[in-house]
Amino acid sequence: PAAFTAGVAIARFGQPQRQAQRGAGVDIASRETALEVGARWQPHPALALQPLLQRVWNAGGRPGAHETIAGLRIEWSFGSPSP
Repeated sequence: PAAFTAGVAIARFGQPQRQAQRGAGVDIASRETALEVGARWQPHPALALQPLLQRVWNAGGRPGAHETIAGLRIEWSFGSPSP
């Protein structure tokens, strides 16, 4: 791989959102957390491939809803590659 990648994202649900959901009888977590790891290959100057794996805790604000997501990012650049 040309590079390895990693990232963390934390989304906090605001108090008004949590109160509205609880008022509707929906249990909601205070935050959602995601961890992503991947690698990047560039088989051609205009093409990059990046397989990735994500783990999400409290997905969508649902307490205890944890999900694993696998994906592939494809980046294709048009025009002359930069030096």
